[in-house]
Amino acid sequence: MNDAPPEQNAPAPAGLADRLFGRLAGRLVGARSFETAALMRRTARAGDIDALGHVNNAVYLVWAQDAATAHWTTVAGDALTTKYVWVALRHEIDYRDPVLPGETVDIRTWLGRADGPRFERFVDIRKVTEDAGDGPAEDGSCTAGAAQAASRFSAKVKTVWCLIDAKSRRPRRVGRDILDAFGVDGEGVDGEGVDGEGVNGEVVNGESGRG
Repeated sequence: MNDAPPEQNAPAPAGLADRLFGRLAGRLVGARSFETAALMRRTARAGDIDALGHVNNAVYLVWAQDAATAHWTTVAGDALTTKYVWVALRHEIDYRDPVLPGETVDIRTWLGRADGPRFERFVDIRKVTEDAGDGPAEDGSCTAGAAQAASRFSAKVKTVWCLIDAKSRRPRRVGRDILDAFGVDGEGVDGEGVDGEGVNGEVVNGESGRG
């Protein structure tokens, strides 16, 4: 989330996030679970593939950051994006179902618990089935997509982001302006996906970025 939290009355133009990170769908405000997540899609390209013939582990983290940044950029207004920046304190990643060249994945992202300057974000990446359609249901939820998604995730990411004042470069508490803009209470929810498998795995510390 290398951007800053959003302003409720001044959302950024969706076209900007679309051009930078790809089209974002789903429930942008109120994304607090797998079923209500913001959603984007990616297709594995030649440059994403490693020597084993599937998507490289590091690429999943790039996809997770792109989804997080697109969510922030789409919801956020200029007043907040110029006021705050984010740095990543911790990534936890689980890998399961390998993604092969040309396969398409749904990348879902939602927000968890806010604690002082820290804000959890979850990302679930899983393959799109042949009958999965174009994305989320008409009401903006991802429930329909969840029923058609692969039964196993390809990667799950839990990131702890730290809110930073853009001028002083000091941590700032996640406040009501951010929570209200995203339509969450900061209390967090269970970070499990439809298969019930949690987000505990490899840990990478101290990486800065967008989310």
